Amino acid sequence: MSLKNIVRVCGTALTVGALSLTGTTPALAHVHKRADSLKVALDGVDPYPGGDDPCQEWVLASSGGIVSVELEYAGYKQGMLRARSSSIGPWEKLRICRHENFQTIFSVAAQRYVSVELDYDGADKGMLRARTDKAGAWEIFQPR
Repeated sequence: MSLKNIVRVCGTALTVGALSLTGTTPALAHVHKRADSLKVALDGVDPYPGGDDPCQEWVLASSGGIVSVELEYAGYKQGMLRARSSSIGPWEKLRICRHENFQTIFSVAAQRYVSVELDYDGADKGMLRARTDKAGAWEIFQPR
């Protein structure tokens, strides 16, 4: 794992190369609206497509630690992305996959796509979770 693949998380804005995810409610509404406007059918998008692999493995880091996918959490927090690890292991490996007009994030350990939880209330609104095996509107991220 090279250092160029370790990125920084600042506040609620997550920046990965050209990919920027913002955890504020207006930004999440924009993500949802933009995803709907793409009108793409993502049912069964393969994170490891044949031919050219549009995915790159990333490890995300912040001052709180390396981002982990919480596989042992139960209920609505299962698969939550959280900056807490001090080392890189399977839970910390994410694949950012480029598609024609959007990107998806895939957890290697969970074998699930990362979703933005738009229906959650309070502090949990906008939580990122590796929770679905099929990419849809809530799993689409726009490069900025």
